[in-house]
Amino acid sequence: MKFGGKVYDTRTPAQDGGLAIWVGAGARYWDNDVDYRITIDPILPGGDPIVTTGKTGETWWDPVLGLHMHFPVTPSVGFNIRATGGGLGIGEASDYMWDAEFAALFRLSRRLMLSAGYRQFKYKRTDGSGDDEIVQSVTVVGPAIGLSIGIF
Repeated sequence: MKFGGKVYDTRTPAQDGGLAIWVGAGARYWDNDVDYRITIDPILPGGDPIVTTGKTGETWWDPVLGLHMHFPVTPSVGFNIRATGGGLGIGEASDYMWDAEFAALFRLSRRLMLSAGYRQFKYKRTDGSGDDEIVQSVTVVGPAIGLSIGIF
């Protein structure tokens, strides 16, 4: 969730060239549920392994700043770059978080647009202290596809 606005726009009226830049600030909400299974094999042969299972979860907010750029090539095709960063260990926030996306945009009609590209996000957070400290580092990468529906 970000609020912001356009800060630069040289796109042509026909949407066949130029560049538009938006900036925004806000917060990202995370809600992670984790199921785990820990197996400890015995030191001596013939013993049974010790298996522990459980569930845990975490929720938190990260303050974020973002940048979004749009490069139209033709009225029907363009490119999009988005980047967001934040966390910074403020309160219960992540130590850091960032995400980046590059996509090709295909206008299907006046109100429908298809996007296809690549996205990556990463966060690192530290919970607890001393012997109870848990450090998480999560990275997700891969293709992304989306459909935008314009209402106005």
